[in-house]
Amino acid sequence: MAPATVAARLLPDPTAVRPRRPLARGGRFPQGVMAGQPDTRGITLWTQLQEPELRGALELEVARDPGFARVVHRQRVPVRANAAGTASARVEGAPLRPHEQYWYRFATADRSSPVGRFRTLPPADSATPVRIGFWSCQMYFMGYFTGQAALADEDLDLVVCLGDYVYDTYLDLTRREPRPAGGSGVARTLPEYRAKYAVYRSDADLRRMHANHAFLPVWDDHEVANDYDADGVDGVGGAAFAARRAAGYRAWLEHMPVEHRPGTAPRVFRRARVGGLLDLFLLDARQYARAGGTLLGDAQRRWLLDGLTFSRAAWKLLGNPVMLMDMANTIDGAVIGAPKHSWQAHADERRLVGQTLRARGVDDVVSIAGDAHAFYAGVATTDGGSRGTPFATEVVAGTIAASNLATSALELVAPLTGPLAGGLGLAANPHLVFSNATAHGYTVVEARREELLVQLRAVDTILRPTASVRTLASLRVPRGRVAVERTG
Repeated sequence: MAPATVAARLLPDPTAVRPRRPLARGGRFPQGVMAGQPDTRGITLWTQLQEPELRGALELEVARDPGFARVVHRQRVPVRANAAGTASARVEGAPLRPHEQYWYRFATADRSSPVGRFRTLPPADSATPVRIGFWSCQMYFMGYFTGQAALADEDLDLVVCLGDYVYDTYLDLTRREPRPAGGSGVARTLPEYRAKYAVYRSDADLRRMHANHAFLPVWDDHEVANDYDADGVDGVGGAAFAARRAAGYRAWLEHMPVEHRPGTAPRVFRRARVGGLLDLFLLDARQYARAGGTLLGDAQRRWLLDGLTFSRAAWKLLGNPVMLMDMANTIDGAVIGAPKHSWQAHADERRLVGQTLRARGVDDVVSIAGDAHAFYAGVATTDGGSRGTPFATEVVAGTIAASNLATSALELVAPLTGPLAGGLGLAANPHLVFSNATAHGYTVVEARREELLVQLRAVDTILRPTASVRTLASLRVPRGRVAVERTG
């Protein structure tokens, strides 16, 4: 069975009464549905169609109710057969109103996709509090995505992935991931990267999270290769690496609810204004990185600094694939966990960003970071530790299912080892107020006018398909101060 692709931009349809004219017949929607790039009056809607024949059309419906009695937009979407079985469409304008909930579905002539829902963003003058969920790092082979099941049930305006949505590695641990015939221990080709997304989306909890929330993703390294940069990975560069990176990028773009113009370089750093209280800046810490040079690249760094400088939102959030803060070990105080493409390895650029924000008087900057496979909270300074000048607060959002100090059998003793390891981490890092490298889960941020509330949410297991969720810690960032307070 061959997959088909849809990629169309839907124009506003004031009448919203076009007749259904689906041409494709049969087919399945194995990867569910997704809604992405939300705006006050816009959304990108995505699905994957698998059908016997790669021709015809899908029909998209958007409604104000889950039963589709009040359809506000209906559009036939032409099917293309040249890219990975994905289907996406942009809906904008009159059919959608700010900060309202909608339901959507795709259909062939005789079969419908699962129903998804999304909430448009509040207008720029809104003082309504907003809630965003953040997560990163899910290894299919390491465990079940029980954190996604809990995230699906949260009341959120938006969910953000900070990278490592898939891992290029093939391993057989808690779950076995099918490997392409003749493949190596890592994905390298476009069919292999595409297969990664198909396997990961076979997880019902991941599909349910996507069906319940609008989504904004950014990539980190494992969507291509561990710790790669603009020059290559593990000493391999040139045409061979360029082909591998292009395959990883193409698969990511095909499988995410984001707009991209074919034939142009992908730009995944982006800004989302979420009401009047929050400005979100998602960063690309891989595509422009060069060893001994830059993490962000000149253009992205200027975009970030200028955007932060002129933002009028109460809170400026950085969606950071890698953490700003340094982490020192408990033995000799040396910085740990600093691969060649991290803020720790680009200390001069971090200092430049921090000093520029201080010089320009930019306050209330909060970094929400991924990559570390742990939960941390503290203050980011110009030197990364406790001796520099504070310029932002930071929360490291945890891992859905990746290796940490509670991986595999260690999960059984995590209730004992977690507090001990966390206490040692705080002692060695005075700029931290919270440390936990044994839990798995995600982070929820609620922006209010005078405070930013943070909940670190942890599941009790990733070794079984179901789990309970608890609040690991509650934090507060007060407006006008570079500080994190623990409230629970």
